[in-house]
Order: sequence, then structure tokens, then C-alpha cells
Amino acid sequence: GIVARMVDGTKILACYNKAVIYSQRIAGGIAGYISGKNCSIESSFNQGTVCAKTRTSHLGGLVAQISSTATNTLIRDCYNVGNYIAFVATVSSNNTGTPTVQNSYSTGSILPVVTDNAKPLVLKSAKQVPEDTLRGYADVLNANYDYFLDDTEDVNNGYSVLCYHIYE
Repeated sequence: GIVARMVDGTKILACYNKAVIYSQRIAGGIAGYISGKNCSIESSFNQGTVCAKTRTSHLGGLVAQISSTATNTLIRDCYNVGNYIAFVATVSSNNTGTPTVQNSYSTGSILPVVTDNAKPLVLKSAKQVPEDTLRGYADVLNANYDYFLDDTEDVNNGYSVLCYHIYE
């Protein structure tokens, strides 16, 4: 995605991915791995395809894996319309924090929850929605920042665009 690994204090704000992400094992549309404290992904989206070589891979629409050392992880005001993958693939069962997905939406057929262990994500107004519902969601996604615009020029298949996106 955009970064392979997020460490202490990393903040990704108003970014997007439309590329195909391929990895041997761990791949995320925005970040592959979060291992630091106080990391956040905000006002961002993934529209790319995320895939890996093995069946036991960790694939996430936004993040592939949140490690045991990642505390105070926040994913907020984001959306995923990639290839039907949850927000976050896995959260380490040893994680002592409360990784939170807030005001974020995915069209993926896999519900936005962790997939292979007992450590849950905290979901606050984060859910799976149909593709047609997600189109025109700029006002909903702008809960904390005003970076999203409705796609009135159809440059993003009707999905919300970032304010600078229409000039590309």
C-alpha cells in the first residue's frame, strides 16, 4: 500500500491507494503492518486490489496486521472498496491496546473484524455497506476533517474523493 510499516506516532492523513498490492504474506491497501504506539490512518481510502502468494496470508483492505506492540491505533473516517477485504486482517492476540476503527466503511463481503484470533477491534460507527450506499458519502466521512468531496465529476466511480483528487 502506501507504507510497509507504521512505527511510533506515524500518521497517514488524506491518502489513497488504487494500485494492485502484491506480497508474499502481509499486504494492506494503506499499510502492511502497524507496530508503533499512537499510529493513525485518517481520511484515507483503498480502492486497489490486495493479494498475496500464500493462503495463510494476512490481507487487509486498509491494514494487514496490527502487532502486539501497537497501542492506541486509530483508523478513522476511511473507506475500502478494494477486492472485498476487511479493514484489518489481523490483530495480535497479545496486543494490550484497543485498536479502533471509527466512522469507516467497507464494501467488502468479509465483515470488518479480525479474522484469525481472539483480539477484537473496537468498531465505532464502522461497518460494511453496499457499494451504492457508499457513493456520495463525503458528508459522513468528514466527521473530523473536511478532506472528502462527493465525486460529481465521476473521476472515482462515484465514490468520495479527496479534495485535491479532482485536480489530478
